[in-house]
Amino acid sequence: LGYMDQLTFSPDSNIIHTKAEKVWIELIVLRINGETLQSNFNQFAVHFLQNKWKRKMLAEDMTSTHCRWCPKGIFYKDEINASNAGDIITISVHNEDIMTNLEYEGGLNDIYEFNNFPDVVINRNSTIDPSNLLLTINTFNNKNFAPAKLITSASKSERKIMVETQVTFNTSFIDDDLRLIVTLVDDSVVGNGFAYDQANIYAGGGLG
Repeated sequence: LGYMDQLTFSPDSNIIHTKAEKVWIELIVLRINGETLQSNFNQFAVHFLQNKWKRKMLAEDMTSTHCRWCPKGIFYKDEINASNAGDIITISVHNEDIMTNLEYEGGLNDIYEFNNFPDVVINRNSTIDPSNLLLTINTFNNKNFAPAKLITSASKSERKIMVETQVTFNTSFIDDDLRLIVTLVDDSVVGNGFAYDQANIYAGGGLG
């Protein structure tokens, strides 16, 4: 293996576990390229699930009205919502424009260093180009099941919204950092003035 190279491997036999619980897997590497390692031990947690509850994919589209390339994100987001509405949750996260929510957008920027707009953050785990959304969700749907099931209900009174959530776990969690986040999304925003106008490098058909 060269510097920073990666190796993917599979165990000699399948890991069979019949309980829905958290299990620690130990990994020991004896040699790399014939050289004995001094630090060769690692461990990681695997959650075995009781039910094959389907997990939805969260896609957060980093966008801005002054970003000329960002209509690309809007196009692919609308396309994926039309074809996979029950499998994905999409949120447009605005940056440095009139629709920016500083707390929400700042939380993402604290985790990821965005070099290009529009980037799409998948499950707060990785970033992709919007054109890869369909391929990503097809791969995601084939191998991802939910560790918990949520049942939510909401009601409103005047300017207050009450949300109730019931969580049923699909495995055991011990000393895990679990958080429940409720996000209110404002859709189809229409405003007055040029601040709401979306820059668009694709206008006129020159770029597609």
